Amino acid sequence: SLVIISLVVVVFVLVLLASLSVYMETKLNSATKWVDHTHQVLSTIEKFQNNLIRAESAQRGYFVLRAARFLNDRENAVDLARVNIREIEALTLDNNKQIHYLKTLQDLFAQRVAMFIKTQAISDTLGSIPAAHYFVEGADISNRLQHVTKNMIDEENGLLTARNAKESKSLRLAHASFILLGVSLTLVLLLLARRIVRDLGAQEQAIEVLRRSRDELETRNQYQARMLRSEALIQIASRIAHFGGWMADLETDQVSWSEEVCDIYAVSHGTTPTIADASQFYVDKGRVSLTHLFNTCVRDGTPYDQEVEILTASKRQGWVRITGEAVRDTTGLVIQIRGGIQDISERKRSEANAVRQAALLTATLESITDAFVMVDRQWHFKYLNHEAERLLQISSGQVLGTSLWDIFSEAVGGQYAREYHRAIAQNCSVAFEEYDGKLKIWMEIRAYPSEEGLAIYFLDISQRKAMEGELHALAFYDALTTLPNRQLLLDRIEKAVALSRRTGRFGAVLFIDLDNFKGINDTRGHDEGDMLLKLVANRLKESVRVSDTVARLGGDEFVVLLEDLADAEKEAADNAGGVGEKILNSFGKPFEIIYQEHYSSASIGIAIFGGPSITSEDVLKQADLAMYQAKASGRNAMSFFLPEMQALVTARVAMVTDLRHALTRNEFLLYFQPQSDVQGRMTGAEALVRWNHPVRGLVMPAEFISIAEETGLIMPLGLWVLSTACVQLARWAKSPETEMFSMSVNVSASQFHHLDFVDQVVKILIDTGANPARLKLELTESLLIKDVEGTIRKMHALKAMGIGFSLDDFGTGYSSLSYLQRLPLDELKIDKVFIQDFADEQQGAIIIRMVVALGKAFNLDVVAEGVETAEQYAFVVEEGCKAYQGYLYSKPLPKLALEAFILEQ
Repeated sequence: SLVIISLVVVVFVLVLLASLSVYMETKLNSATKWVDHTHQVLSTIEKFQNNLIRAESAQRGYFVLRAARFLNDRENAVDLARVNIREIEALTLDNNKQIHYLKTLQDLFAQRVAMFIKTQAISDTLGSIPAAHYFVEGADISNRLQHVTKNMIDEENGLLTARNAKESKSLRLAHASFILLGVSLTLVLLLLARRIVRDLGAQEQAIEVLRRSRDELETRNQYQARMLRSEALIQIASRIAHFGGWMADLETDQVSWSEEVCDIYAVSHGTTPTIADASQFYVDKGRVSLTHLFNTCVRDGTPYDQEVEILTASKRQGWVRITGEAVRDTTGLVIQIRGGIQDISERKRSEANAVRQAALLTATLESITDAFVMVDRQWHFKYLNHEAERLLQISSGQVLGTSLWDIFSEAVGGQYAREYHRAIAQNCSVAFEEYDGKLKIWMEIRAYPSEEGLAIYFLDISQRKAMEGELHALAFYDALTTLPNRQLLLDRIEKAVALSRRTGRFGAVLFIDLDNFKGINDTRGHDEGDMLLKLVANRLKESVRVSDTVARLGGDEFVVLLEDLADAEKEAADNAGGVGEKILNSFGKPFEIIYQEHYSSASIGIAIFGGPSITSEDVLKQADLAMYQAKASGRNAMSFFLPEMQALVTARVAMVTDLRHALTRNEFLLYFQPQSDVQGRMTGAEALVRWNHPVRGLVMPAEFISIAEETGLIMPLGLWVLSTACVQLARWAKSPETEMFSMSVNVSASQFHHLDFVDQVVKILIDTGANPARLKLELTESLLIKDVEGTIRKMHALKAMGIGFSLDDFGTGYSSLSYLQRLPLDELKIDKVFIQDFADEQQGAIIIRMVVALGKAFNLDVVAEGVETAEQYAFVVEEGCKAYQGYLYSKPLPKLALEAFILEQ
């Protein structure tokens, strides 16, 4: 039984050994296949690169020599490159990343072929000079093609390394299993032979068992040989890719290198340097960068992939690509750093060659176009083209063989000399612009070093510089006054504020706005308004120091920047105030515009700066706020910024925010002020809006209507007022006692000038069912300033439906009587300021009589507003007013109080 069991075990182990043999053979073949596949891919990419270089060379040859054979060579090279791309595609179908690179390669190749054709066409049609640009652009595409092929080569090498590492691991595992099974088989066979010899004494059987054991051992040795051959192939693949592995043990401070890494660094196989010793192979900057990456990986596990320059043990310079990743223990602590190292010296040399070829191509192209000078490394002139002779005003016969610095001695120590010497010393191209005082021209200079010396190109850019100057003026200066514009002003304020922080000295900004400037534009036209602005600009410049900045923000707004006024804020304010007074006094003299004197005044806001945290925008805003304070105080005045002004602005911003939500929250209410004839009978009411603010309570229109106008909220608010008033008008029509009442509704200028205003009114009348004959729209005189003809057309359209019109606050505006007779008005309303100023034959009484007379002349009703006393009532009745409204009759009432008032009447 023991013999049978042993034989079964032997057979089982032999089967396993045979399976392992087949497995190892498969892995060996797989490793060989991938080495061959990688070699085929790299060879095909190299063929593509060579064909691309051939095409580039043929294109350059045709560009210079114009021989048709170069076009044939280029087309042949392009066709071969296309074949190479298809071969690469077939070989990389199993790699998604390579397919991505292949798509980029195909697109760039198509662009390069198209650029070949475009350059040829431009060159054939327009000549070499226009085509030179496309050569440079094509060179850029070629560089990108080389970059893509480099990435594909790196990807294929990396893929081979990963696959070979996987195959090697599998083979090592199979090898270990094979040895273990072989040893097990040997032990079983020995035990079996011993048992047979001891129990049966059968020497022949023992000899047979030993022979079989020997055969199995020979088989095992054969498998070991195959495994070693597989490992050798992996080593071959590593050598082909110049790639090896490394591992740094942080506990022992030792670095383990594979044989390939040792070969790269030219040290003996098995070398295990310390981490510090290993870093000594890297050149200065690379060592610093790589040490930082290594320490970062040790600290937080960040992997890295870096290309660095090395100096091997044999003093050979080269380049390697090194990758590293952290290995952690079970607690998460980084205990090792491991990765790979690949010799990329050949690739770096190829890249350097590509750069040199590009520089040569650039030099060739540039020599065809601009002025060209060639000097050797001792700065002697070797060649000048005709354009250089013309531009530099020298001849070849005079300067060839002489020193550049002898001919242009004035350039010694200047930018020319510095840049030329830098180009030679650093072996780099330089480009710069310089004004040549001797030649009186601006030049663009480019210089390209070579082993022979320095190729220098000159281009006269004087015309371009002049255009740039004009563009700069357009960008930073006001076209009308030639003063600095807002952009340049903000830049200067920002620099002044920064300087103030450093020196501790105070400055000031004066914000100047002309008073009533709109009047001259409206009455005398924009041309004369522009003339006034120019005169104001000159007068402002005369009022300040030469070092101060006078700028125009736009419209009639000017700003003066005063720098370095004083060490103390109060002294700075006194100095700024003195400048402001000087400016105000200068406006006391008339401005002569087309032989006519025009008087103007200004409002000035002053903001002092010098604090640690204020910005240029803040300074300008503060001066703007102070200017509005000056206007509020009566114009032709000066005001300093105070913190309370900012508080008012903040409150106004809060009100704007609340106002935007007021309509959606139904916070507006409609009040009605009853209107009466002179006999005391109610004839209707004027609709007046109120805002029931959730915090501030009832807010009057004077506090929010102007804000609604500025923010555009007047449009939805005006429609709500009109719609709500029409609802009330429709209710009145249902009762015999109120059906004859009229409803007056104020309409803002922006609401009336809206394109759809007439349609909006019609829709409201239809929706509410209100009688248009009982609706009266109150317009202000300011509405007539803009688009008089359009206003008249809209009024006639609404008048045709029966709607009436009242001109509100008549006498406070600037309406022309010629417009008045053309407007389809029904009544004039006398503003309450005139009613309150009627006593003792004041100006108010005169205006009231005039308005009543105009009403009679134009057959218009005249309504007096703001009648609060019996004396005022008696005066307006005596002067001929037929109706009035005011607190004497009734104050504005909410809807329920209005209904009670009507019942009482």
